Amino acid sequence: MMTGLFALFSAGLLAATLLPFGSEPVVVTYLLTQGPFTTMDRVLVVIAVGMGNTVGGAITYGMGRGAINIWQRYHASSPKPTKPTEQQQKRSLKQAHAWLDRWGPGALIMSWLPVVGDPLCLVAGGLRLPFGWCLFWMAVGKFARYAFLVWAVLAF
Repeated sequence: MMTGLFALFSAGLLAATLLPFGSEPVVVTYLLTQGPFTTMDRVLVVIAVGMGNTVGGAITYGMGRGAINIWQRYHASSPKPTKPTEQQQKRSLKQAHAWLDRWGPGALIMSWLPVVGDPLCLVAGGLRLPFGWCLFWMAVGKFARYAFLVWAVLAF
């Protein structure tokens, strides 16, 4: 059981990075080949894959935060006039503030979505949204997704 849980954690982690990997086939295969499951077994499956997926989202958030730091350092030291004009900076700042005011870290509850979820975590890091709240909302969305997946597979 422990090896399987580690594999689920790893699958969740890889799926939440920018790598093109889906954890659902791994979870479904595990559920269909390892049964029967007690309630505690189901909870452990959700915890293992949910934690892996949340850690992967946190890594992607960190990549976004690091990328913005590198970009700022490069443009600060660049001899070329690549810095945006003051008007462009104000417009970008307004757009970022509008996005933050509207959604904030709560938008990361959607980080479980395919295609959109990983870039959402990356952008949250780049915008320097509060990590604790981002991690909380990532975990809520990701754990709910896997709880539903486990329930759906074992119910039908």
